[in-house]
Amino acid sequence: SSSQNVPKTFRQALTKMNQLDNVRGGVKAFLAISNLSHAQLCRLTKKHLNMTPHEYVNSIRMKWAHSLITGTDKDMEHISELVGFSSYSHFYKLFKTMIY
Repeated sequence: SSSQNVPKTFRQALTKMNQLDNVRGGVKAFLAISNLSHAQLCRLTKKHLNMTPHEYVNSIRMKWAHSLITGTDKDMEHISELVGFSSYSHFYKLFKTMIY
């Protein structure tokens, strides 16, 4: 959808969620930053991004992971922690499905 239809506060939350420190906190951080209920956040994310809040957070995490893998000499396990995954195997499974 076009950005003029996206509520300003939601747009600002999306911008903040693109920061590594925020996206590490996952959906919990997204909820806190957006100041929305879980139901509202789900509705807006689905409507404007065509994904769930969880999928959105993971997409940002994967963008960060990709840039850290290509731009630093950090190993994959360290990067998975840096972008907010507690499970390396889950991170790796997701990362393998991403195409850059």
